[in-house]
Amino acid sequence: MQNSISQSYVVNSSASLSEPPTGVSKSGLLRPAGIGWDDHAPPRFVGRREVTRTILDRLASGGGAGCILVGEPGSGKTALIHHVLRQRSSDSYVVHVRGSAFSGRTPFGALTFLLSDLEPDVATHPVLILRGLSRLIQERAQGRPVLLAVDNGEDLDEFSAMALSQMVLSRTAGLLACFRDFSRAPAEFTGLWREGILSRVDLEPLDISETAELLSLELEGPVSGSAVASLHRHTGGNPHLLTLGCADYRDSGRLRRTGDVWVLDPHKPVPAGQLAKTVLSRLESLTERQLALVHTVALAGSLPLATALHGVEPGEVDTLQEHGILAVEQHSVPRVLLRDPVLAGAVSLSLDAATRGTLLRQLRAALAAGPRSGDYLPGEILSGESLARDASTGESPSGASGPVEASFPGGGDAVAAILDPVRLAQWQLDSGESLDPGTALAAARAANAAGNPAGAVRFLNLRKDRKDKDKANSPAAVLELVAARMALGEYGAALAVLSGCRTGDAGVAPVEEIRLLIAENRLLCLAATGALSAEVPAAALPPGAAKKHEELLAKADLRLAELSGAGAISRTDAGMLKRDLVLARAECNSTHGRFLENAAFLAPLQVEAAGQDKASRLLIGSWLCEALGMTNGQDEAAELIQDMHRLLREPGISRSDRTRAFARILHVHLATGSLEAARRMLEEQAEYSRETRFPGLFGELGEGVLHAYAGDPEAALRCLVPAVAQLRQAGPDSLLPLAASATAYCLALRQNQAGAEAYLRVRDKAVDGGPWTMRRAARHFAALAHAALGSQEAARRFVELAGHDHRRGAYSYELLSLLSAARLGDQDNLERILTVAAHQQGPFARMCETYAKGVGSYDAQLLIQAGELGESAGHVGFAREASERALAVASGSGDRATVRFIHRSRRGTAVSVTEGSDAATEYLSALTFRERSIARMAAAGTSNKAIAAELNISVRTVEGHLYQVYSKLHVGSRRELAKVIADKSEARK
Repeated sequence: MQNSISQSYVVNSSASLSEPPTGVSKSGLLRPAGIGWDDHAPPRFVGRREVTRTILDRLASGGGAGCILVGEPGSGKTALIHHVLRQRSSDSYVVHVRGSAFSGRTPFGALTFLLSDLEPDVATHPVLILRGLSRLIQERAQGRPVLLAVDNGEDLDEFSAMALSQMVLSRTAGLLACFRDFSRAPAEFTGLWREGILSRVDLEPLDISETAELLSLELEGPVSGSAVASLHRHTGGNPHLLTLGCADYRDSGRLRRTGDVWVLDPHKPVPAGQLAKTVLSRLESLTERQLALVHTVALAGSLPLATALHGVEPGEVDTLQEHGILAVEQHSVPRVLLRDPVLAGAVSLSLDAATRGTLLRQLRAALAAGPRSGDYLPGEILSGESLARDASTGESPSGASGPVEASFPGGGDAVAAILDPVRLAQWQLDSGESLDPGTALAAARAANAAGNPAGAVRFLNLRKDRKDKDKANSPAAVLELVAARMALGEYGAALAVLSGCRTGDAGVAPVEEIRLLIAENRLLCLAATGALSAEVPAAALPPGAAKKHEELLAKADLRLAELSGAGAISRTDAGMLKRDLVLARAECNSTHGRFLENAAFLAPLQVEAAGQDKASRLLIGSWLCEALGMTNGQDEAAELIQDMHRLLREPGISRSDRTRAFARILHVHLATGSLEAARRMLEEQAEYSRETRFPGLFGELGEGVLHAYAGDPEAALRCLVPAVAQLRQAGPDSLLPLAASATAYCLALRQNQAGAEAYLRVRDKAVDGGPWTMRRAARHFAALAHAALGSQEAARRFVELAGHDHRRGAYSYELLSLLSAARLGDQDNLERILTVAAHQQGPFARMCETYAKGVGSYDAQLLIQAGELGESAGHVGFAREASERALAVASGSGDRATVRFIHRSRRGTAVSVTEGSDAATEYLSALTFRERSIARMAAAGTSNKAIAAELNISVRTVEGHLYQVYSKLHVGSRRELAKVIADKSEARK
């Protein structure tokens, strides 16, 4: 029976971030040990918790049981064995055995260190040796369980393998063996596995969480999500390569320290360094022609098999396949690629411009001389020898005679017919060649679609110094360059590019004319929000230009109708332009917070979109989800989101479209209070993370904001502190106010006044522009931060925000604001909460309604219900606060049964108290620990200044806590607080 265990990992970080960037605490974890048996293995281990548990469970089943651990070099097999051995009981007897190429040539070579202790007459026959080894090990074990720990199991000689397997079969020893390649394992071990005596555990690469854990350990500080994602891609999650790549990034400046956080500098190129040197050692035994083929395939990404075979011996591709270097994908045209993406990246980084140029010229020559790749049909000849024979004889695999000539669409560069346009453009530029306009435009378009706007800028910006500048600045190229600049948040540069085209270009094609109007609308739409104010001089925009952006859409609509009516554009172009205008109008409405208008506009179009392409359905659906979620259609939005989730997993949607839709849907969950759904969405996105920009900066920020909404500052700060550092280094400016405000709020919850105020200053200095949803969320957290710092105006600020939300139809934010005001002590708007909640749908509205009723009627049972609703929806902070308020109400009314119920439900938490506490303690148990301390000191007559000095906090913070104390305990002054505490203490006596 085959017993193969496929492993998934769960990592729970123990880092605690209670300070701003200059005071972030470090993870206490240690890095895994290096490869090899030594006495310097670390006392703790990063990640691999589930696989460790699996191995320990298997070994605990008794003698004769064990595991086979399979993983690529550097995956941490040896370190994991060290970790497992440390978990074993100290009375086990462990025998370490290492296979090697040298010892594998000698019978019992891996066991030589034991053979020397046998009697000479025993070492004359294999059977006697086996008995002697078993006896020797048992004598040394002295009754303890024996565990055989084997490294490099594929290099064991057959006699050593036989001896070890016999000890397992006789149940005198357990076995834990490591293999790089289990297909090369001795037959004795494969037999034990097939019989189910040994379990197989495959070590997968580290996941993104484990990568972050290892990097923060290696760098002794938190690392931004962007840096983690970049290094994870660069190294494939291999632990050994991660340590090398981390050092390479740090030495090159691509990874740099800002405060206590390590961030990625995207303007620095990816270095080759020690990682490339280590990975490239796999190619040292290749012949010159094999090496040239590997280099060419690495630069190309993949090649048609027929093209790859030009100039190599028939069996060389097969040999490279056998060595695990090349792989052949059997598409309609079989294509060759490097099996390991890390190796492909290392090869690309290691080649200089001259070598790249030579390889590109050789590829062009091969295409000119070789067969057409399109002649190879699915299921036809796939072997290297047959294809090589076809190429040498000039006959096609189908049997047609005659010379095979290369023909390419449009008569352009032959390589363009077989390579991804981005790959080709990068190869040409890195070889010192210039790009013709068609290649540059095709590469920029593909780069934008793939979520690589920096690449698009690189391809198109190089056109400005060429003589054919008019072609470089063609409307099509301008549109791609503007899109790339806007994706990077470089709105000023986008405006300059667009202005240059709009002012001096005549004779623009009709389709491009409309698309330029749409691009100008998008840019001026953001300008109207203030997003361009920091980087665009006042004279760059004509007076009132930003506010006239909607006229551009009307003009584009009218122009499209004219062209369609005159038959000047095809029906296909007309359909695409109509779709682009719909999306532009939806984006404009959302950018300015016009959600009621967007819902009415998009609802009928969603029905029409059912027959359109997947990208159109996803984008229109995500905009409609947002519009419904912000207004009073939460149930409809939730139903539509299910369809959007299915579309997000569908192929054929560009990375940029997928990312924008993902972020939009995530925001709907957060703004409507569906925090548990948002958490699941972030967890599930790992299924298609390679297709989006999540994880990374956006995933890190999304997770941090989720935890901030939930009221979990510890978890939020682990994400938000690195995210702010990364945004300040090289991030979209429109995201910085939100990230900084949320960080300030979480630090304020942690009683870190200086840190919270520092992040609020970061927020105040950032550009206050961009989409309305981002600006509104930033204002929400800024108000929460001021409230947590003791502002007396916080509740009134939330009521004002609710008024603004109501006027623009953003009812979800209105309800959130009113709830926040009520939590801060505002009781004048409880009826308004009930009114707004009655028109909304979903658990969050029910939670708000129940809480408002409980607060208004001083009903502890309703408050308990509200807390339970909040906890099930992911609002852990609210649930805790509702429980505290319920306890205060029950204590004040003398409801002893409810008090005992709350204590029992909260027993074991930091705020629980024993049922035998006095009445005053029970009364104060509704407060946090810090609030109880301040309340007792204030009741004793201590001044605010003295309390601040005693607790090492500011007077303003003391005042804020007292405001919370008065609100929770329903008292109006320090004197009343002292009287109530005294009365309750006296009553107990």
